[in-house]
Amino acid sequence: MKIISNTAISLDGRIGTKDLSHLKLGSDFDSKEMSRIRSQADAVLMGGNTFRNNQFPILTKRNTELEPMWNVILTRSGNLPFSQSYLDEKRIKTLVFSPSFNKKLPCERFESIVYDKEDFLPFVLENLAQRGIKTLLIEAGGDLIFRFLKAGLINEMYITLCPKFIGERGAPTLLDGEGFKPERTKSAKLESAKIVDNEIYLHYTILDRANKH
Repeated sequence: MKIISNTAISLDGRIGTKDLSHLKLGSDFDSKEMSRIRSQADAVLMGGNTFRNNQFPILTKRNTELEPMWNVILTRSGNLPFSQSYLDEKRIKTLVFSPSFNKKLPCERFESIVYDKEDFLPFVLENLAQRGIKTLLIEAGGDLIFRFLKAGLINEMYITLCPKFIGERGAPTLLDGEGFKPERTKSAKLESAKIVDNEIYLHYTILDRANKH
């Protein structure tokens, strides 16, 4: 399975504020780039906080009622406020992985799976592979991206460097985890960089991606 991530970050490396309130960093052009990258994927994966800040279905031009896009959500708390308009959207299928989400929703395009393992990523990816998902796009916070990168599971990363400063101690960053030891830091190859107005669009290949999936 090919796994890519796409994230907009501030000049000081933040992706949001400490209280996790919604903050739009990128421009309208960045939104178009996001849509282009989404069109490459069979599924988009996000965490619970990302979903709660953007409670709308992820759609691309390739979405139809015959071939809906998988919206995959990983949540520890199980606190997911689905609106009826979200559940009524026929161009998506929603798959929730959680140790605590147990709601029964009246929607045939909705499924939830319980996991109880700390190392849950192999379980999630195996399940997605069995569903025919060949390209997975991660649009998540720094905790999930760190987990994927640490496990050697990310092939490519798209990063939009936005001309804004957040500057708040404890605000989420592109990677939020326990960090890498000096001898285990990850490396990347810059595939492309382009400047549009005041934003820089970076595309990297991760060099030490493990061939596990």
